[in-house]
Amino acid sequence: MRLIQETDRIFILLSSTPVNDTFCKIESSIHILAMLLSTWLVVGLSLHRFVCVHFPMTRGRFCTRKKAIVVCSTMLGISIVLIVPIVFKVQAVNEQCVSSDELYYYLAVIRLLIASSLPCVAILVLNILIIIQIRRSNAFRNTFARARSHSANHHMHWCMVIKSVVAFAVASRCDESSIIC
Repeated sequence: MRLIQETDRIFILLSSTPVNDTFCKIESSIHILAMLLSTWLVVGLSLHRFVCVHFPMTRGRFCTRKKAIVVCSTMLGISIVLIVPIVFKVQAVNEQCVSSDELYYYLAVIRLLIASSLPCVAILVLNILIIIQIRRSNAFRNTFARARSHSANHHMHWCMVIKSVVAFAVASRCDESSIIC
């Protein structure tokens, strides 16, 4: 949409193209739809990553292609419902798209709350939970790594003790009968 707007601004294409109500409604609807979907699809990706990190053993049950299609379709449906007022409130006046004051405030709420604030908070919370889970997993793995290395060291200590006892026994036997040693 930005490419179309900038191309129009630089080459003044719309001055030769008639702007009518239908064009305004389609252009405005696509603009808001892209704005809404782009942020909420990133939230969906963050949610997918959270599920994969937090529930690695059951992610195959939660993260399927069918469920992804359902989630994306739901986001698309909600976005379409949210842009319905644009279809009724945008009009072409003097070759320009004009919206009513009510639509201006509606779009302000959509942009500030639904397209910006809520997705950013959701992404932030999901990423914090992902980082916490990764740190817990690393601490859990390091506990086993330390236990394994401690166990290996402990095993090595017992081997050294047994070798020392055997060496002492052999050495003491050698003292008793110097002929064999």
